Amino acid sequence: MFAILFGLSMDYEVFLLTQMQEHYKAHGDPKRAAIEGLANTGRVINLGGGDHGLRLHQLRPQTAIPW
Repeated sequence: MFAILFGLSMDYEVFLLTQMQEHYKAHGDPKRAAIEGLANTGRVINLGGGDHGLRLHQLRPQTAIPW
């Protein structure tokens, strides 16, 4: 399960870096590229993180684990 979630999180990172690169090529300003890249991808990445959290929550044990 960890490998799957790690792989999906890397996809989001590539998505973010691609957006930053596109904005950098368009404007040539690294600070502006970082700001606009985060602005464009922030909602998608946060929703993806929330989705991962919900799916992990669904996989939790349904009964108490005896210690």
